[in-house]
Amino acid sequence: MVLLFGFCGCCGACFGVGWLLLMFIITMIAFVVVETVAIGLVWKYANSAELEHTLTATLLKFIEANKTGLPNFLHDLQQGLSCCGAKGSIDYTVNGLSIPESCYTTKEKKPELHTTGCGRAIAVFLGEQSLKIGLLTLGIVVAQVVAVSLAIFLYCKL
Repeated sequence: MVLLFGFCGCCGACFGVGWLLLMFIITMIAFVVVETVAIGLVWKYANSAELEHTLTATLLKFIEANKTGLPNFLHDLQQGLSCCGAKGSIDYTVNGLSIPESCYTTKEKKPELHTTGCGRAIAVFLGEQSLKIGLLTLGIVVAQVVAVSLAIFLYCKL
């Protein structure tokens, strides 16, 4: 969507079409506002227990809904974050499922079961990476503000 409106902005700038530039400006301002609100909400809830609770509840519903087989992304998540289930391996046994191989360490002689639930593991991961995610998002917003400023300048010159 940003690509489409970016193309409109480029066409408006190249061909001197004011309404295309105005459409680009309005859309980009809307994107900046939405992104700023999203950044604020993520920053507020990034290190809270509410985030962990929401993630755990969502993963638990997902496990319960997919009793026939778990998708690859859940296996990848469990292997990548060294976690098992939403709260732990009990999530599988309570729902009549066998504990998947991705819940075990990859040690050849004696694999061990991951004890951390994936809701907690995701919350910890996001907490550890929140500064990087925040700075990246802030950089994107700054680039968009610069683009809007230049588009306004061009629009005024038409």
